[in-house]
Amino acid sequence: MQHISEVCDLLAIEGERRYEETRNVWQSLAGEFEDNASLTVDEANQLEAARKEHHRAAKEYLAIAFKAKFLEI
Repeated sequence: MQHISEVCDLLAIEGERRYEETRNVWQSLAGEFEDNASLTVDEANQLEAARKEHHRAAKEYLAIAFKAKFLEI
C-alpha cells in the first residue's frame, strides 16, 4: 500500500475533472434549450443523457472522496 495516497490523488483529480466537464455540458445544453418552449424528442434525449452522465460523475467523485476519507488520506 505504498502508493495509496498517490492513487487517491490521481483518482480525485480525474473525478473532479470529469464532474466539472459533465456539469458544463449539462448546463450548456440546459441553457441552450431553456428558451425553447417545446423541445424535440432528440433535444430532450440529449438533455436527459447529459443530466444522467453528470449524476454518474457526481456519484463517482463522491465515492472517491469517501474512500479517501475512509483511508484517512
